[in-house]
Amino acid sequence: MTNEEFANKIVDMPLPVIATGLLKLESERGSTLGKTSKNIEPSDNERREQFGARVRIMRQLLGLTQTDLAKKMGLTSPAITAYEKGKRDPSLKNLLQLSKIFNVTSDWLIGNEQSLMSQ
Repeated sequence: MTNEEFANKIVDMPLPVIATGLLKLESERGSTLGKTSKNIEPSDNERREQFGARVRIMRQLLGLTQTDLAKKMGLTSPAITAYEKGKRDPSLKNLLQLSKIFNVTSDWLIGNEQSLMSQ
């Protein structure tokens, strides 16, 4: 499939479907996100890493720069960079803002559920 065919195929897909596909692709390419044993909870660092990857993917899917997202949230772009690199946890207020901007659940953003859609 060419890049143009791929772009035409995904243009009409809802963002949650695209984001879920990108996360699956990252996982298949060897990312450590979500690759913990079924019986072991992920570490804080793994959760931050997963959160950061999901923020980055959703931001990019919306065509926002880190600066754009920071302005929407009343933050600085270094704060968004810290989220995306897994160096900083969001406040509850910022987590809820992100989920609203991205139109996803806060549970999905923090890794408590695999599906973006509410059940």
